Amino acid sequence: LHNSMFETLCINLSNSLENIRKLMCLDTAVKHLKKLYAQDTFSGIYNRNGFVNATREIYNNCIAEQRNIMLMFIDLDGLKGINDTFGHDVGDVAICNIADVLRASCTNGEIYCRFGGDEFIVFADNFSDEDAINLTHRIEQNIKKINETKMYPFKLNASTGYIIDVPKNDEGIFHFVTKADKVMYEHKRRKKLSKYLKS
Repeated sequence: LHNSMFETLCINLSNSLENIRKLMCLDTAVKHLKKLYAQDTFSGIYNRNGFVNATREIYNNCIAEQRNIMLMFIDLDGLKGINDTFGHDVGDVAICNIADVLRASCTNGEIYCRFGGDEFIVFADNFSDEDAINLTHRIEQNIKKINETKMYPFKLNASTGYIIDVPKNDEGIFHFVTKADKVMYEHKRRKKLSKYLKS
């Protein structure tokens, strides 16, 4: 009788331990999936989903409290030329370099992500024009530092544009992404025109 009870106890204990192991494995898998959902596996920074989740509460508070937001759009210049000249693997390095630039530049609580392809966005609240100009300057300086290393066969360049505004209830965050994209595109157009006039 005692042996039977001991065997049953051992079986129950073994089953319990196995269930705990499965739960731990499941918890690890869930955490990994959440990371994949929120992180751009290519560059290691937030993807679009992670960006939306990270900014949602701050953005909603800005609507409720009528505080301004800053949305900056960054576009890697000349990616097609890099890909065509050096190959897509080198183009991928250029994309990751911009992610590194944002890590080094966004040091005041800004939230940033790879929006897709060679496009990146940065969000912040309570930003002034001076703050946005300073951030733009830090981005430009960190790009310059990468180019000065001469580690890569390409010259890293990016165009930026930002919008500062107070969001309204009927305006989602991507409304400002679109507006910042238009400002960035105008900046890119002016750079191309300036380069053309100098040549």
